[in-house]
Amino acid sequence: MFRKGTLTIAVAIILVAAGGAVAHALWQSQQPVSDVQIRSSDFQVSAQWITAPTLTAMFPYDPNNANLVDNRREGTAQVTLHSAAQSQITVQHDPSGGLGSHLHGVWHPNADCTGTARPMGAANPQPLAGGESIDICVRFWVTAAAPQNTSGDTTVIVEARQIRP
Repeated sequence: MFRKGTLTIAVAIILVAAGGAVAHALWQSQQPVSDVQIRSSDFQVSAQWITAPTLTAMFPYDPNNANLVDNRREGTAQVTLHSAAQSQITVQHDPSGGLGSHLHGVWHPNADCTGTARPMGAANPQPLAGGESIDICVRFWVTAAAPQNTSGDTTVIVEARQIRP
């Protein structure tokens, strides 16, 4: 009896093991397709002054003080997106020197500085389509706390950030 039970268990184990192996054995075949070249696209923006701002002989300006003469200076630039991708444009400046901390600015997504001014570093909510150009206006002023007879420099930076269409 003991021998017959052992034989039955051994046969059952062999059948389960063999059946399990057969159940998971699938046919398989592979065929690679031809290679495809992969290349990223260009994403560049260019900007050039149409009319550069004259930032010399500036006097203080305060938009909250009506007694000060409006001595803001502006310039216009053309921004072109050299890409097929849509992007948002931001404009900022990087002032330095003695007047650096006193130079303020805003920008407009048009050539005549009208409409809602965007703070430096803020994105234009209207995206720029790939290959398009836009004229922008950049307006600068120095604060009332600016020291006299002091100079500085600023670099205007235009940035394009790719967005989903």
